[in-house]
Amino acid sequence: MVNKTILIISPEAWGANFVSKHHYANYLAKDNTVYFLNPVENSIINPLGNVNLKVEHIKENLVQLNYQNLLPRLNDFPKFIQSQIYKKQAQQIQDSLGIKQFDIVWNFDPNRFWNQENWITDKTIYHAVDDHKSSFEQNCSLNSTITIIVSEYLRSKFEHPNLHFIGHGADVNAESTKIKIELPQGNSIKLGLIGNFLSSNIDFKKLIEIAIYFKDTIDLVLIGPFKMKGNLGGIENNDIRSNINTLEKMKNVHFLGSKPSSQINSYIETFDMNLILYKDFKKNIYPHKLMQYLLSGKLTITSYIYGIQESEIIPFISQKNNNNIIQIIEKAITQIDYWNKIEFVKKRKEFAIFNSYENKINKINNLLYD
Repeated sequence: MVNKTILIISPEAWGANFVSKHHYANYLAKDNTVYFLNPVENSIINPLGNVNLKVEHIKENLVQLNYQNLLPRLNDFPKFIQSQIYKKQAQQIQDSLGIKQFDIVWNFDPNRFWNQENWITDKTIYHAVDDHKSSFEQNCSLNSTITIIVSEYLRSKFEHPNLHFIGHGADVNAESTKIKIELPQGNSIKLGLIGNFLSSNIDFKKLIEIAIYFKDTIDLVLIGPFKMKGNLGGIENNDIRSNINTLEKMKNVHFLGSKPSSQINSYIETFDMNLILYKDFKKNIYPHKLMQYLLSGKLTITSYIYGIQESEIIPFISQKNNNNIIQIIEKAITQIDYWNKIEFVKKRKEFAIFNSYENKINKINNLLYD
């Protein structure tokens, strides 16, 4: 994909924490001009007004866009009115940018601009990376040139004749920006978990159990927002705050906060084991962090992930609950040298590299233009 003008519509704003939308934007900007449309900032009440587009250059060929809705609570309006207002907003955004036609509009958000025909563009993509409950997701899919799903679990949701499974990618290029990492001193085994700790889907109950049970053997190293909302959103209810406070008091638990995406690989490579721990697999049908974990080559222990088979690449997967996670980690500790031996490390790295974002983009380009 080269010399294209691409609009990415993301449900998560640009910021320090990257998920798939941010990675795609970053890699696409190497050879294309990319506009990253953040979630709406707020609304104005005058439908004859202007979206007040704000443009901020992130780096060469990559620009983030902020705008206002022309009506408050736009998604509460009848479908026809929504479509007309979104069409007007789309036209104002394109006019403000001076772009008569995009080459690609790439939508990750089924709740906004779900009528892809409202844009003046050559190609459109709906990219489903989560199990959304949007009323208009089917419209977003059917009005797109192609629909991409990151898990086979989502296939039954869509009727699009041009539907393709493409799993998450690995941020391979971030390996070239390695930095020296010094983890907190403590236990000899470091178990790393990267995520949004203001998410209601983190299994805090099991995380606390792990910290208590392995207080003399494992340091839990937690990377991601935990004090205030980051660009990935989240909620700060009493239960989440209470669980975070409990973990913060434990000597073998280390919250490091959000880290720049370019540093994540460096942190992961210092871990002995990686952890994915969610309560409901449907809300994290294929966590994007899995590929970054595998790129390190280290052992990954994870909650159930639909479509991922147990193997030497990912040797331990609990079923649709986390009840046996303590036993799994205990077994892994006793065999850590075996599971992190060179043969397995190589297989994991090769698997991640095969699934690099460059390879994903090339595949998507072929689907759009061949």
